Amino acid sequence: YIEKELSWLSFNERVLQEAADKTVPLIERIRFLGIFSNNLDEFYKVRFADVKRRILINQERGGSDNSKRLLSKMQAKALKLNEQFDELYSELIREMARRRIFLVNEHQLDEAQEKWITKYFRKEVMPHITPLLMKDEIDVLQFLKDEYAYIAVELRKEDHSQYALIEIPTDHLPRFVMVPEQKGKRRKTIILLDSIIRYCLDELFKGFFDYDELAGYAM
Repeated sequence: YIEKELSWLSFNERVLQEAADKTVPLIERIRFLGIFSNNLDEFYKVRFADVKRRILINQERGGSDNSKRLLSKMQAKALKLNEQFDELYSELIREMARRRIFLVNEHQLDEAQEKWITKYFRKEVMPHITPLLMKDEIDVLQFLKDEYAYIAVELRKEDHSQYALIEIPTDHLPRFVMVPEQKGKRRKTIILLDSIIRYCLDELFKGFFDYDELAGYAM
């Protein structure tokens, strides 16, 4: 008998194997990496968190089951898959550069890409984002969910700063976003969802907060 959580990790391992398969077209391999990343995010948010809750419930009731052993197996398997992902990610980045496929960040966009990114953000990303303003009377930790990815935003006005928190909506959108090709340019461009959000921070906060500049940091 294989626990469903470990079976699910084995399924996602097969997705990673597709990304590692050199007979698969490079763009598809990159897509598989994105699928793997989104799947693993979802795994931590749902299945990993569920097992942790079961452990806490059993501790409160003074009972015992195999949840701790299962959690240990899940952590070991997920760690191994993450290591494989990191190695494969580096390999594909090098191969992408050789094929004139480039992973860019929010500081490397040309004018046409900036316009497309802004439209994509407004239509696809913004509906899934609700910034949380970090105030002294709010315990931010109670809003943080295990294994979710966030962007911490600093809004600066002269010598004063305000802070906000944005959850990256990888449960709704792909982590890797393909930017449309431009006429006359023989290169493909990919950008991370994180970078899209950082580029469009003004879209979220302008008109609601008074600031001179703002910056976003992954956490």
